[in-house]
Amino acid sequence: MASDPFLYHRILNLDHSLVVKKNWADAISILLNAISIYGLDGISLSFNGGKDCTVLVHLLYLTLNYYISQHPNLKSQRIKTLYVAPSNPFPEVE
Repeated sequence: MASDPFLYHRILNLDHSLVVKKNWADAISILLNAISIYGLDGISLSFNGGKDCTVLVHLLYLTLNYYISQHPNLKSQRIKTLYVAPSNPFPEVE
């Protein structure tokens, strides 16, 4: 699970099953590891509006909020993002 005790505590307090909590913590740990290796300038997000991408956006949002709370000097830094418009999008996405 997440290596930071504060983040781990927040995940455990979510109203979901332990399996879901562990998966979230694992995913956030992977994202934090990528940020620590490559920095915010070295990561990017490609988004097409699908379910998997939407989940990743939410996980990345949680991770970045946590990371920036630990590194306030990076608050104004942004990550590169690319939106790939599907040929037949759901109306909710557009």
